[in-house]
Amino acid sequence: MDRIQNTVTNFEFKPINVRNILNSLEMSIKPKNTFIQASVVLPVFNVKNSPYLLLIKRSDKTKLHKDEIALPGGTKESGDSTPLETALRETQEELGIEPSAIKILGQLNTVTTRTGFLIDSFVGEIRYPCPLIINYDEVAEIIELPLSVLADWDHTTESLESGGPSFYYGSHYIWGATARILREFSSVIKQSYKMETTNSW
Repeated sequence: MDRIQNTVTNFEFKPINVRNILNSLEMSIKPKNTFIQASVVLPVFNVKNSPYLLLIKRSDKTKLHKDEIALPGGTKESGDSTPLETALRETQEELGIEPSAIKILGQLNTVTTRTGFLIDSFVGEIRYPCPLIINYDEVAEIIELPLSVLADWDHTTESLESGGPSFYYGSHYIWGATARILREFSSVIKQSYKMETTNSW
């Protein structure tokens, strides 16, 4: 596993760059097996020109994935017409963020889990400060992850413990589906950072 040493500085989040990169992603074909449909949001926000990603630590009251670091979201319900609708509804239920307050920039590739979930991931921009109404039955803690950490993540190795990408941010161990989603998002961030540095010359 990686304990990331953050060496990327002066990283700015450019929504238009991220949107263009996401729109150009080669999307994999979703598996035809029977999976439980789930969706998450990657909420990105700026604090004094420093971009962050909002993560959550799941409560020990949840049925699955107790105490794990995750992205806001959850499983599809009968009233959800699209994966994005699921992601926005669940984010509102967990954090109180209105769907209209999230500007969706694009979608990452679908991720499947050993526990039978198929997860759609959507990158969204939110304003800061963004008032939160935390559902403590589902969320134990809010984590603000600097995007510069993802820009500096060398994810060429896999953890023997988790069998996939994983890393520590402070005392928080991030692994499993969340780490795999962040691995692809870190590639998007790296491309965006490269575009910024290239354009600055």
